[in-house]
Amino acid sequence: MEVYKQKSGYVKGLGPGARPPKKCRAEGESNEARVSLSSEIQKLKNDAAAREASLASEIETLKASNEELKN
Repeated sequence: MEVYKQKSGYVKGLGPGARPPKKCRAEGESNEARVSLSSEIQKLKNDAAAREASLASEIETLKASNEELKN
């Protein structure tokens, strides 16, 4: 029976592929980053929704123009 010393970067029993998570920077920094990213995501979602509404109204206008040209 062989005895192995603990190696950093390995999780016992899970092999070399499994590694413990890296320590995060200061907790406040990671929370600030999350809040910043969340607000940016929300802003992008709002912008996309506004563009979608604008495009939908433009499509309706073009459809109406197309119908007028057909008649």
